[in-house]
Amino acid sequence: MNKKEEIRLIMGKYLSHNADSSEIKRMDKWLEEDTDVNEWLISTIENSCPVVSPDVEERLESGLHCIIYNTKKQHRILKWGIAAAATAIVSVLTIMIYLTHTDDNPYVEPLSVTTKAGERSHIGLPDGSSVTLNHLSGITYKYDKNQKTRIVELTGEAFFDVSTDPDHPFIVNCNGMSVECKGTSFNIKGYSDEEFVSAVLCDGIVIATSGSHRISMKPGMKVCYDKKNGELKSSEVDIADYSGWINGDMRFNDDRLEDIMHLISRKYEVEINIATSSLREERLSGSITGKTLEETLLILSQVADYKYFRDSDSTICVYREEKQNSYIK
Repeated sequence: MNKKEEIRLIMGKYLSHNADSSEIKRMDKWLEEDTDVNEWLISTIENSCPVVSPDVEERLESGLHCIIYNTKKQHRILKWGIAAAATAIVSVLTIMIYLTHTDDNPYVEPLSVTTKAGERSHIGLPDGSSVTLNHLSGITYKYDKNQKTRIVELTGEAFFDVSTDPDHPFIVNCNGMSVECKGTSFNIKGYSDEEFVSAVLCDGIVIATSGSHRISMKPGMKVCYDKKNGELKSSEVDIADYSGWINGDMRFNDDRLEDIMHLISRKYEVEINIATSSLREERLSGSITGKTLEETLLILSQVADYKYFRDSDSTICVYREEKQNSYIK
């Protein structure tokens, strides 16, 4: 076992609370003595993604010290802030997984990441693919060495940019629907409290399946899986309507107000009750970017002609005044 492989293993043990003091000291000693490792580590940190998994951030709340050398080989000690430390460790782990692959056992390291309400996270997978998770979502990545497939279990919503590898198919399973590809980009949404699971293809070709149903998707195609009857249906869509959330956009395309309010509830971690039943079927199109909860509700109220008030700190009531006078106290 070489140094980088052992450092990777120790870092993994550290993140799972299993590394002992002697292992951490051994890793520090290597980092202090091996300038090649340190220069590689610095480069990894500088090029790492600034968004990290909440569970990793929590693990590093106590801070992390690493002894490294800069490119001039001058000794220095860095104490990173929580986000920077977590970013570095996640990136280092991913890079080290690459360095320890073998032809017989590629992509071997499993990975699990979740997000909370209002959070998005960008993750680099061991196979070189990347995933952006939306609010209240999670993935579990693993490599099936028997089937030679890269497998992701998804809850919630995620955008995948899959590294091309014809010999190792990439499969995403989400609430009864599976999407298989060998290298492409697509969005999947499948929250447990929604009736449908949907996949929208941005580039390349993927196969969407559920039971005996199978659809070959092309860019700009959306496939919906109905959880109740198990059917798959396809349609042509505007890709931007289903990927804008990556940049914080909320886009609607003839969507019901009830579904829009459900999306807002998930993003801002509030409960929104629509007291006027006819409002639920109002359909809206447009986009909202970079707004607070109050700003978002105000914009929509002007378009959909409703009013709202806070029932409590975490509950909002939406209504039409002319039909709900008896409801307002």
